[in-house]
Amino acid sequence: MEWIAIKIVLEPDDIDNAYAALLSIGIDGVSIEDPREWQECLDTSIYYDYVGANVEKSLAGPASITFYVKNSAEAKDVIAAAKNAIAAACLEGTPQFLLDEMNEEDWANNWKQFFHPIPVGDRIIIKPSWEELDDAGGRCVLEIDPSSSFGTGSHATTRLCLKLLEKAVHEGDDVLDMGCGSGILGVGAALLGAGTVTGVDIEEGADRTAAENFRRNGIAANKVELICGNVLEDDRLKKKLEERKFDVIVANIVADVVIMMLKIFHGMAKPGARFILSGIITERIDDVKRAVQENGYRLIRMETEEDWAAMVCER
Repeated sequence: MEWIAIKIVLEPDDIDNAYAALLSIGIDGVSIEDPREWQECLDTSIYYDYVGANVEKSLAGPASITFYVKNSAEAKDVIAAAKNAIAAACLEGTPQFLLDEMNEEDWANNWKQFFHPIPVGDRIIIKPSWEELDDAGGRCVLEIDPSSSFGTGSHATTRLCLKLLEKAVHEGDDVLDMGCGSGILGVGAALLGAGTVTGVDIEEGADRTAAENFRRNGIAANKVELICGNVLEDDRLKKKLEERKFDVIVANIVADVVIMMLKIFHGMAKPGARFILSGIITERIDDVKRAVQENGYRLIRMETEEDWAAMVCER
């Protein structure tokens, strides 16, 4: 199958916020089913004196948004990014993700055929856990199994962050990975010399997936702390990170969430800290740049790949 259809089933009142969340990560070709539109059509039109069973089903059913992704390794990251964006959209209901024409278990294994070792930057090569690698070419081997979490290395935003981490991370640094997903960026930071890594993600189970990936890369457990939580809503978590302080903070999320986090990151940073911001679709570059300046940061460097951008800032 060349394309996979992803249907998000949700409450009608959540459609606008969910669609905006998808737009923020570059997903704009969608199909929306809204039972309210059917009802409005029936209430205002004089041309219907019979309603078929399919229309009655649409009136009674939930709303949904469907988008399509190519059946490839990157598709897994796109789906995970969509789940993260929807989760951060503060919806009233709990949306359900459905994979059309292929059940989730089949998809979870099928996508692996497209994921092969990927060299990133000058020092890292990403290797899926089920692949063999005879020659790393002198690079650090970052072995990853993303499970259901974002972060295979196939997505441009992940590659951009790893590339920028190569220069941002110094030996012994304390690193905060906000929105850690599979843990790929935190593992990369540890392989590049970070002394400790703290990973935070709102997705339930991401901390377990990340912990396994740190373990498989030989990173000592006492160097890693993984937390499931939302720093924008949990004051206790925010205070804990502010007390901890970090040399490098990386956030590969979406532009709107990055903009909100710029208001709190400075409280978690050591003097001279470096901030890596990604998950920024090119259409939102100016918005993020504006937020960077308004919150007292200095843009040091920006890299782009495909339709995505990543920035390095200081404060």
